[in-house]
Amino acid sequence: MYSKEIAAGGSEMADLFRANVTRYAAYKSFVCDKLLQEDAAKDADKQAGREKMIDRFNRWQYTEEAMVAKRCRRAKQWEEIEAGGFERIKWLPSVSIEKRAEHIPYYNQIFPKDWDGWDKQDVWGCKCSMVGTYRKETPHEWTDENDEVKPLPELKASRGLEGNPARTGEVFTDRAAYVRKGNEEASLFFSKKIREEYLAPIPDGGYTIGYSSLSTGALHIGKKSLRRALNHAVTWQSKVIAKLITDRKIDMGKRVLYEYLGERYDLTDEVMRRKFLAKVKRGVIGYNMYEIEFYGNKYEILMEVSKYGYEQPYVIKQK
Repeated sequence: MYSKEIAAGGSEMADLFRANVTRYAAYKSFVCDKLLQEDAAKDADKQAGREKMIDRFNRWQYTEEAMVAKRCRRAKQWEEIEAGGFERIKWLPSVSIEKRAEHIPYYNQIFPKDWDGWDKQDVWGCKCSMVGTYRKETPHEWTDENDEVKPLPELKASRGLEGNPARTGEVFTDRAAYVRKGNEEASLFFSKKIREEYLAPIPDGGYTIGYSSLSTGALHIGKKSLRRALNHAVTWQSKVIAKLITDRKIDMGKRVLYEYLGERYDLTDEVMRRKFLAKVKRGVIGYNMYEIEFYGNKYEILMEVSKYGYEQPYVIKQK
């Protein structure tokens, strides 16, 4: 499911797209495996039927790979449009031999960059494109084959392809069919797989490195602390942020809050008191909070501050 467009993207965007496509592929694999198991339970002799289903999944994959390439290219185009300072964008016609009827009225139309239609452009099999322009915005109307002037038809993205990938960091959204069909078991499998990939190269004792973006100037990377951060990360975007912090690829900006350890715990409560003492034993003295913007969304990053002079990720959540 990977494409050269993902590999060619900037490191932050590429990490987001890789995580998103990996997640999508995990859901697809889970759904396919579940259907195969259900089919085998009904009749173990239906080998031909199972082969036909696998063939169908493989044929769909060709369309999915084409859409991965298209969405990644679109994100790259959007980066170039923003870098060029364009305020308007021209809808370029599809390169397909057979044109999509609902998109033809939009060919060569010019819209502002903040037009909500850019979030609804992608449908399965679409090969339309776009380019930044300094030309004036065109009237939102078109002339049909009978020379009748009509308002532009309503746009609707295919389910699972909503949004501008350059803004959301997503190739496939949570409305995609495999994701909707996937159950909690698939989600847990994905989380565990990604977690182990992150933790594998880290030595057991962890290590501390300089990180000028942090208030303390030092980052500790350990399997236990990163496992806690990944377990606290509810969304896959938060997990990617945890990895980018580990790789020192995020500018944390200014610290927005510092909390002493005791401020978070009611020490009259026995459970809270045990948690507090466990943190004291680990050397935690407080928390630094940072706020970052990550592909159009704001996130709060809570870092544990150690008496040894370093920080380590604890909680990452979207505001």
